Parts: sequence; C-alpha cells; structure tokens
Amino acid sequence: MPHFPCPNRALTAPLCLPRGLHRQSYKPQPPKEFFDLSSSTPHPQIIMLPRALKSVVLLVVLLLIALGVYLSPLQVHVPYDLLPSIAMGPITHLVLFQFKEDASSSAVRDATARMLQLKDNCVHPTSGTPYIVSAKGGQDNSPEGLQGGITHAFVVEFSSASDRDYYVKEDPVHKAFVKSIEGLVTKAVVVDFADGVY
Repeated sequence: MPHFPCPNRALTAPLCLPRGLHRQSYKPQPPKEFFDLSSSTPHPQIIMLPRALKSVVLLVVLLLIALGVYLSPLQVHVPYDLLPSIAMGPITHLVLFQFKEDASSSAVRDATARMLQLKDNCVHPTSGTPYIVSAKGGQDNSPEGLQGGITHAFVVEFSSASDRDYYVKEDPVHKAFVKSIEGLVTKAVVVDFADGVY
C-alpha cells in the first residue's frame, strides 16, 4: 500500500497513513519492482543470487570429482580373461626357430617335443584347464631355399586375443620353456594373425 506524505510537514517528517489504518497494524511493503520476477528489468540483487548459487554448486561438484580421483586407485589389475577380447576371432601364432648348428639332435627333438606339449601344460589361470586350441610343428623341408636359416616351424591356435596375450606375457609355463631354449636357438621369428583381418 503506498505512503502519503502529510501536508504542511517538513520533508523529514514521518509519512501519513491512509485513513482507517493504525501505526501498530501497518507494515510498509517494499517497492513492487524489487521482488517482481516477471519484470523485464529485475532488481540487481535478484540476479546476483542465482549466479552465486551456481558458483557454489560448481565448486562443490569440482571438489567431489577431485576427491573421487584422489581416493580411487591409480591402477586396477583386471584378470586377463575379464578384459574384452578384440573382435577379430581366433588368433594364429606362428613360431619359427633356427637351432644352433652345434645343437645335438636329441636336444633339438626334446625342445620340439616340449614346445608341442605346451598345448596341454599351459592352463587357464582361473579354470585350471588348457586354453591352447591346437599346436603343431616340425622340421623344415621346403625345397624353395627361402628359409633364411629357419630350421623348425610351429603353428599355435588361440580362441581369442586375450588367451594369446596371457600366453606370451604371463603364462609361467611358457616363460620357463622360452628360458630353457635360450642356449639352443640362434634366431626366433614370431608372427600372429587373425584370419581374414588385413
């Protein structure tokens, strides 16, 4: 309700009330433009509150993100069999050996046999069962003369890239075999591929 200045009073005199109102019951109202949010030009204080609130919310979110990063472990070990396999299907693992010229035939036969036995000796770390699909190999007999010194070749099949990765990176049986033939092999060539992936 608007105020009415009293007539014939100084400017500093209190404002007069409309007829019928007592000073004890009258509560002056703030100007309409102060709280009218529908106004096209709201009061500056009305604008500052949402901006300050947005800043506080943003700060809280950033602090929570930083806290989550700080509390989370930097590295999480995920078992190889839980990792998603590359969508390329089975993997063929080719291994070519050049045995030393002074290696005895019995030592070469033993190494060849143990290489093929990896199919049964290498087991899945979770299930405890063999995971190599197939393994075959033998001595070179090509008449083309393009072997480049290679004397023996092996073909090992894996059902997935994750099985192949475990075989070459983690399997303790395979690692022990590789170490056991270090004194017998002059050169080793390994090539892997997925059928139809070019």
